[in-house]
Amino acid sequence: MTHVDSVRVTGKSRAQSGESAESLGKLAGHARILAHPTYQRLLSTENLLKNVVPVAIILFLLVIAATRFLVLAEEAENVEKREKIQTENIATLLRVTVPRDIQESNGMGLTDRVRNALAEELPAGAVDAGRTVFVSAANG
Repeated sequence: MTHVDSVRVTGKSRAQSGESAESLGKLAGHARILAHPTYQRLLSTENLLKNVVPVAIILFLLVIAATRFLVLAEEAENVEKREKIQTENIATLLRVTVPRDIQESNGMGLTDRVRNALAEELPAGAVDAGRTVFVSAANG
């Protein structure tokens, strides 16, 4: 069997238990001298920090949102410019390379001949992504 000693807890302070009051006061005095000014500054700035931190977080989120908006707006503008240039290039290519005198021949209808001429002249991917090429006569 194990033997457990009981320890009686009394309400004595350290000063009553044999440590000198002078050494405790001296230690507490040094700790108070070192910690008190810093603690008082912390207490005085606590209310300011409670108000500043949420405002700083909101400002940070607003800056991130504004940056994201500007990036998306710039990207949309770039896509629009790129598509406009590509459409102009395809139109110019068609105007220059597709023969104007496509006639019905060899048992093929006019529509089939135009389709074949466009397939031969346009680069791969020119009519991808939903792009449509409209062909009209010279008079509109």
